[in-house]
Amino acid sequence: QTIAEQKKAQKQGYSEDLIPHKLQEASTEAKDLRAELEQSNQKVFSTVMVIGVSGQTREDLDQNVKRAMTVIRKQSCVAEVASFM
Repeated sequence: QTIAEQKKAQKQGYSEDLIPHKLQEASTEAKDLRAELEQSNQKVFSTVMVIGVSGQTREDLDQNVKRAMTVIRKQSCVAEVASFM
């Protein structure tokens, strides 16, 4: 994205350093994360998990979903309810 913005700036005749602030921040964060991972010998993983939740009644189901979401979020994971899968 940074390269695309720099090329766009060059074509339009303004400084390549004038890329959007959010893109600059994202680039800096990515570089910092990469450096941190290299120093600590850690890895970053991305995966999708599907977890089935059931209940005897609709109320039980809703309560069980809330419990599952709480446990998942405590592990610093992002969770979404996919009701119609």
